[in-house]
Amino acid sequence: MLVLIKLFRYAVSVVACALNLVILSSIVFVLCTVRFCLQMVLGTKILSYLSGVLDQVIDGLICLHSCNLRRILQSLCGVDLQCHLPESLSKERSYVMVINHRSQVDILIILAVFYDRIPDVKFFLKQSLFWAPFLGQFCYLMNYIFVRRLQPDAVRRDPTIVHKQREKIRHQCRQLSTKPVTLAVFAEGARYCAQKTVSQKNHFMHLLSPQPAGLALALEATAPLTEEVLDVTLAYDVGFVSVWLLLSGQVKTIEIHADTYDVQALSLVGDYAKDRQFRKRFTEWVRHLWSRKDALLHQILVRSGRLPST
Repeated sequence: MLVLIKLFRYAVSVVACALNLVILSSIVFVLCTVRFCLQMVLGTKILSYLSGVLDQVIDGLICLHSCNLRRILQSLCGVDLQCHLPESLSKERSYVMVINHRSQVDILIILAVFYDRIPDVKFFLKQSLFWAPFLGQFCYLMNYIFVRRLQPDAVRRDPTIVHKQREKIRHQCRQLSTKPVTLAVFAEGARYCAQKTVSQKNHFMHLLSPQPAGLALALEATAPLTEEVLDVTLAYDVGFVSVWLLLSGQVKTIEIHADTYDVQALSLVGDYAKDRQFRKRFTEWVRHLWSRKDALLHQILVRSGRLPST
């Protein structure tokens, strides 16, 4: 009987998430197409006005999508979202968000928690996700930043592809930062698992080693508009998190912790690729941030009884 209940809850949650994604992404696709067509035929003043109206409608649809996600997670999946967030968060200022990557559902949690607290969140995503049906196209329409994973052999054959990708990402970030926005970076570059921590031989118990380059590029590209780094730590009450576990109601509690760091006070803007001293200092700061995050995760695991207290 318990298995049937889990299956039923999972089926209902999947249908709700799919409808939420497909219907809203279809509407956004139509609006984006209309905006593109208007650019071809209308004058600058009329186009500027209509584009502003369309942007407001699209922003409203994005909020509706995230609001529906929160309802699905809390009402259908029975998830308790325990949020520990700064009161100073505002939709009127830009942020660069850095997150630990625990699972396939991290993006859903971020959207559901932060949609009414900060500006639209634009994620850095791996290029392969673009080909996921509806999801990839939705992310593209939402102006998420797709990053191609460069193979060492390809870089050796053509070293300029690294520079080209950096310039493309920098250009996208600057385009997005014309109004308040939140750029979200998973600094670990991959989802956490215990086997990867062993292979990396890192110093963190509950995290993979951070890769600071993406975070540094996002801060450089959006300076001076981005005033704060928003450090977000996700902690689930299960060790391994999957879509099945979340949508079938087997994930009961998710803790979301956030802190802000002043970009100017900490001198977090610089040329990570060319300035050796800045790269060393920035990398040390990110590793210190990761040490604090690792300690917080350990504290949460001890408090929940999943690890023995020492």
